[in-house]
Amino acid sequence: MNKIINKDANYEAFEARLKRHEFHWIDSDNSKLEGDFFYLPFKYGKPMTEEFLSYLVKSALYYSIPYNMRKDALEKSKANDFSEMQKIFKRVKNLFNNSATSGEFGEVILYLILQNFFDAPQIVCKMILKTASNMPVFGADALHVQFDEKNLILYHGESKMYNERNPKSAIEDSVESSKGFLLNEYVKDKKCGKKDFEIDLINTHFSLPDCSNEQKEMILNYFNPLKKESNYRKEIAVCLVGFNMKFYSKEYDESVVEEIFKEAYKNEIDKAVSYFKESIDNFKLEKYYFRFIVLPFESIKDFRKKFLEQLNES
Repeated sequence: MNKIINKDANYEAFEARLKRHEFHWIDSDNSKLEGDFFYLPFKYGKPMTEEFLSYLVKSALYYSIPYNMRKDALEKSKANDFSEMQKIFKRVKNLFNNSATSGEFGEVILYLILQNFFDAPQIVCKMILKTASNMPVFGADALHVQFDEKNLILYHGESKMYNERNPKSAIEDSVESSKGFLLNEYVKDKKCGKKDFEIDLINTHFSLPDCSNEQKEMILNYFNPLKKESNYRKEIAVCLVGFNMKFYSKEYDESVVEEIFKEAYKNEIDKAVSYFKESIDNFKLEKYYFRFIVLPFESIKDFRKKFLEQLNES
């Protein structure tokens, strides 16, 4: 299969701002369940939170505004017409919910992981479909695609950022949200199933960058039940969970902090994996593909507040 060109990926920046624990989980009883576990790099004995915040705020533009819209505005700015770029920057700020409980910063993190770690570009820019900043986007938090050897993989993602030390509730909620898509649960207000709703969005708001009409038609065949390509669409639910990790409340020597952290983090990973498997069993989703992603924070409440402040000041 031809790989989809990932024009918004910035692998170097991603690897500078997020590190991955060397432990990669594949469930011994069910190889459809996998997990990866990220964390912020350390400097002077502390996690590089400010640097990650800056990276996230800059990435909000790419998450929120489709590539072709940004490209058009950039072309106009080269001709000294900066009005469209100014409108875009203003629009990004207005799209985000300033609520003290908003989890939209987690959606930006999910976007970056899918773009750069999974190498899967965004097929629908859902953020720009919002009609009001205080209204959440309906359905999946992320829709990304990429080809493997024989399938088009659709990654449908859920992000849950809970200001708690125990990630169990966030894990349960992320799996339950994924269930709605996987089982195509009917939504009365939309008069269709949740998966049908997302596929309709893909057909009507397709936003892969720089696709020719021929390429677009080829990819959309995988979402058309009357086309044989639809038999080769593989769906993977991606659950990103953020929680507060007790480790960060202590001081450690710079020379040993990361090794001590990774050992403590592995203990948290083991518990999180147990909760995740339990949720999969409880919702009877064993036959579906899942990728479980974890990212610990010092304080999600403080991080959210700083993210919104920096976004509004940018």
